[in-house]
Amino acid sequence: MKKKSEEDATIDDIYDIPFVKMLTRVSCEILLAKKTDFGAITDDEKAILDLYQLFRNIMCCLNSIRTAIVFSKRYDKQYLGKNEVNEEQYMTYHYDTIVHKLATIKDLEFKVVAYIYKLPVNKHGNCSWDTISKKREEINNERLFMYFEKESHKAFLLSFDKKRNKSTHDGKLSLTEFKDVSGLLWIRDISNDLLYKDIPGGDYANSWYVSHLIKTSRKETIRHMEQIYKSSINLRYNFFNCLFEDLSKVFTDEVKTNYRNTIADVFNTLKF
Repeated sequence: MKKKSEEDATIDDIYDIPFVKMLTRVSCEILLAKKTDFGAITDDEKAILDLYQLFRNIMCCLNSIRTAIVFSKRYDKQYLGKNEVNEEQYMTYHYDTIVHKLATIKDLEFKVVAYIYKLPVNKHGNCSWDTISKKREEINNERLFMYFEKESHKAFLLSFDKKRNKSTHDGKLSLTEFKDVSGLLWIRDISNDLLYKDIPGGDYANSWYVSHLIKTSRKETIRHMEQIYKSSINLRYNFFNCLFEDLSKVFTDEVKTNYRNTIADVFNTLKF
């Protein structure tokens, strides 16, 4: 399955990938077949369900990014102002969610690779890039390594890893879009406190011009977050397309026999 452009994927395109369609349908069929006795699910069937859960976790992270953007577009100045949450704080809160979800997606992708290729994991079920790279010959999927080693992808991951670490360990996360108005926001907020009503610059910080700058900063931040979301969808689309040819590694003889009709219906090109 190929699109005209792998840089213009949608969420629906991810769900339409043969890898994902087959995994989804077989998982549904397993659950329906065992709906009256989940204890009868075999180890092989559980392996399929576990892999599907990893896929769902990745998609949930993407949805959390989308949700953060939806919330960020509605700033209730009256309500949030009463609760001492200004525009920069509000946007940073949602951006922080995005940063952490991106880092989580990277970890989950490594888990998927480890699951399919039966790589060693730590006690938490995690697998590092170092472990994956050492198994390059055994994995024998150059398309997958091209995906992980693409310079733009590595730069994307490194950037958000640094932000996540800064936020998690130092409690610091800043928005570039607010750098020119951050100080003015601080002056505006404290100038509205009766204890500081005569602070220098209070009138200017509350002016229409500064308000306009703050709104512009919010709009630029939203555009930035939407670009991140779009890039994240494209990357996931490419990732799952890198794996579909090796999906048979997860489907045991038992599963291939019991769910052959579902498998053949979704992915006729997969040879058993």
